[in-house]
Amino acid sequence: MKKNFFRSFWKFFSSINLAIILIIVIVIVSIIGTLIPQQLPETEYIHKYGAFSKIIIFLNLNNLYHSFLFIFLITFFSLNIVVCTINRLIPSFKILSSSRIILNEEEKKNFPLKYEFKLKGDFKEKISKIIDVLKKHNYKLKSVEKGENIYFYAQKGILGRFGADIVHLSILLILIGGIIGGIKGYKEHVTILEGGTIKVPHENFYLRVDDFTTEYYPTGHVKDWKSTLTIIENGEEKITKTIEVNHPLTYKGVRFYQSSYGWDWRRALLTINVKERDSQNLVTRVKVRVGEKFSIPNKGLDIYAEAFVPDFVIGEGGQIFSRSNQPNNPAVLLEGRENNKIKFHIWIFAKFPDTHFSSQMDYKFELIDFEAPEYTGIQITKDPGVIFVWIGCTLVMLGLLSSFYIFHRRIWVSLKKSRDFTLVWIGGTSKKGRNQFEKEFKRIVDKLKQGE
Repeated sequence: MKKNFFRSFWKFFSSINLAIILIIVIVIVSIIGTLIPQQLPETEYIHKYGAFSKIIIFLNLNNLYHSFLFIFLITFFSLNIVVCTINRLIPSFKILSSSRIILNEEEKKNFPLKYEFKLKGDFKEKISKIIDVLKKHNYKLKSVEKGENIYFYAQKGILGRFGADIVHLSILLILIGGIIGGIKGYKEHVTILEGGTIKVPHENFYLRVDDFTTEYYPTGHVKDWKSTLTIIENGEEKITKTIEVNHPLTYKGVRFYQSSYGWDWRRALLTINVKERDSQNLVTRVKVRVGEKFSIPNKGLDIYAEAFVPDFVIGEGGQIFSRSNQPNNPAVLLEGRENNKIKFHIWIFAKFPDTHFSSQMDYKFELIDFEAPEYTGIQITKDPGVIFVWIGCTLVMLGLLSSFYIFHRRIWVSLKKSRDFTLVWIGGTSKKGRNQFEKEFKRIVDKLKQGE
C-alpha cells in the first residue's frame, strides 16, 4: 500500500504536464496580482472596485503574494521541481559512477570516435606522453595497470552534465525564498511627522524621524525627499542614517525606504477672513486649527473649523472626500453656532471664494491661507527569503553557463605492450558540443602519433 502510494506520488509530481499547468496558473495569478494594487487600505478597494472589492478582500487578492493560494502554488511547483531534478540526477550519477577504466572489445566498437595505432619506442615514455598530452587539455586522469598493459580514463567538464540540474536547483531556491518571504516577510507603509517616534510593526524596536526635508527643482517640482532616521532599541539609539529614494536604512534585516511625503491636514492651520455681507468690510482675520473654533467679536457667534479637505470632490451618493493629498482644491467646513444652536454649515473654498455664499448669512468667510506639518512616508519591508532568491539567481547564471559552454568529455586510452611497438587504442565521447570535441580529439590523437 505504501509503495503504491509512493509510486503514485512520484509519478504525479514527476509529470512535465503538471509543471506546465502550474507555470501557467502561477503566471495568471501573478498577472492578477499586478492588475490589482497590493496592500492598500480596504477603503480604497471599496472606492475603486465597489461590490467586487468584497471578493478581492475575501480571496486575499489585495495581498496576493502572501496569500495561502500563492504559497500553495509555489510549494506545489517546488515539489514538482524536486522530483524532476532527482529523476534527472540519478541517471547522471549512474553514468559517472559506472564509468569503467578497462573496456571490453564490444564496448569499444560502439564509440563514435576511436583510433588504433602503433607507437615505437620506450613504453614508459609513451605513458608519460599520454599523461602529458591529456593534462595539457585539462583532462583529469585515472589509470589501471593490468599485467604489462595500462589503461587510462580521462574526463573534464563534469559540471556541464549538471547544468540543467543546477538551473532546477536555482529555481527551487528562488521558490523557497518566495515561500519564506510570503510566510515570514512583510511590507508596511507608515507616515511619521518630523520628531515623531513609532514602534516598528512586527518588531521590538522603534523608529524616530529626526529631520525631514523636501528638495525642489527651480520649476517647483519635487526633486528629492530625505529623512534622517534613528533606530531605538531597549532605550538606546542604535543607528542613525539619512535616507532618500533608493538609499534605505537597514537594521536587523528590516529595510526602511523613503517612499513618499505629504501634509497632515488634520492638523492644518487655517487663515480665514471674516467680512460683512453687504459692505465686504473686513471684520477680522483669524488663524484657527482644524477642530478648533474662533469667535466673531461682540456677536456671540462661534465658528468651528469642522474639517479640511485638500482636494475637494463629491463622489457617488454625495459623499465628500479628498481626491489626493495635494492642495489642488482646498476647502474647509465651517459650522456656526449661536447660543449653542447651529446656525449654518458651509464649505468655504480657497480657489472659489463665492461658492456657497448665502445672502441669509450676515458674514462672508474666505479661506486665504493654510499650512500643515509635513510628514514623511516610510516603506518598511522585511524579506528573510531574499538571500535564497539571490543565491538562486546566481546559480541560474552558473547553470546556464554550464549548459551552454561546458561540455562533459570523456576519453579512454589503452596501451598494450609488445616486443617491437606499443599498440594504442583511444576512444572518446561528449555529451554536447560534438563538433568541437571531434576537433580536440583529433588534435590529441595527432600529438600522440608524433614519432609513430
